[in-house]
Amino acid sequence: MVVSPAVDANDQDNGDLYGRLLCSGMPLVLMDRQVPGASADQAFFDYEASMAEAVSRLLQQGLTNIAFVMGGLHYRVGHARLLGARLAYTR
Repeated sequence: MVVSPAVDANDQDNGDLYGRLLCSGMPLVLMDRQVPGASADQAFFDYEASMAEAVSRLLQQGLTNIAFVMGGLHYRVGHARLLGARLAYTR
């Protein structure tokens, strides 16, 4: 089973769900979620590199006034995207 919820993995409801799934014995792959102590396989996206590539392409086209609409920077994904955007400007 591939598990990829759209909410924070540390949310209490999700913690209970992960616990039940992990105890079920069903093979699991957790997509883009860090679950402390999980014995399941985990796969992550490289948001920093993806954002750096996207912003670099815009800059190569001569665009300089680029707006960013992202989720909160207190989330791992938002923080990684910001780092990627900054990286693109330093190249």
